[in-house]
Amino acid sequence: MPFFCFSQCIGRRFAEMEALTVLAALVRHFDFVLDESKPVVEKSHITLTSEDGIWVKATPRKHD
Repeated sequence: MPFFCFSQCIGRRFAEMEALTVLAALVRHFDFVLDESKPVVEKSHITLTSEDGIWVKATPRKHD
């Protein structure tokens, strides 16, 4: 993601808003379901994370 790496970057706020806009569009147009073929392996740090990420399947929503 451009501009997102550095906290003092002039485009950081724009990049954050752009990421939220894209995420909102994805959630609006797709349903997300956990991919059962890729198990979630928990990894404990300061916060609980997964070792290989969380894999999901996206299917287009049916609009009425």
